[in-house]
Amino acid sequence: MYPVLIVDDETTIREQLPVAFEWAQYGFEVVATAANGKEAMDKTRECCPDLILLDIRMPVMDGLDFLKWLHDSPYRETNVLILTGYSEFDYAITAMKYGAIGYLNKPLDEDEIAEYLIEIANRLALRHPEEKMEPVPDLAESARRYIDTHYMEPVTVAGIAAALFVTPAYLGQVFRKAMNMTIRQYLMTVRIERTKELLERTSLHIYEIADRVGFAESKYLVACFQKETGLSPAAWRREKTGKDS
Repeated sequence: MYPVLIVDDETTIREQLPVAFEWAQYGFEVVATAANGKEAMDKTRECCPDLILLDIRMPVMDGLDFLKWLHDSPYRETNVLILTGYSEFDYAITAMKYGAIGYLNKPLDEDEIAEYLIEIANRLALRHPEEKMEPVPDLAESARRYIDTHYMEPVTVAGIAAALFVTPAYLGQVFRKAMNMTIRQYLMTVRIERTKELLERTSLHIYEIADRVGFAESKYLVACFQKETGLSPAAWRREKTGKDS
């Protein structure tokens, strides 16, 4: 089992999340909790988690300061998911700049958690291979075509798996082996490429483009686009067309 550390100053999160979700089904186990970043530093040293679920706004040491510490520590490769409310979305975007791989909105959605766990388990399995599996190119190609035609919708690994009559975990493993990237990474690549096309060929506003390519929040599109290209969407459009957004 991959060890999980939950860091949140809300007692209900620390007590209920470890038992309210079927972690073991995805190969994970909650081994520790912490109420702030300082406690999380100690727990990280003790249990060396493969995954940390991290709240941002906490007393003593907040999530961003903990992420800065993690980034400069021997545990910098640890996968981190941010726990955030909609009012704290800007903090989540900042956290991604410090290495967080994604965020989960409160109240937490089980399908969203499961999606991330499948992706992270695949990533960890590559680090610590336990078994060999033959790729199934046809299945991976079917998943790729599904994403190419549904990227503007709220695509999930579970939804693709249901459409292809396989389990999410199996689909995730096959896709990663055949395509050398996760389903979530491929979906992001498609959405960013479509964003580039719309920036160059249309005068749509960023929030309109976000809606057309499947981003629920335009701020998230901006953050992801900048992470992939090194430029904001507005700067990219200016560079390619000479026009302002």
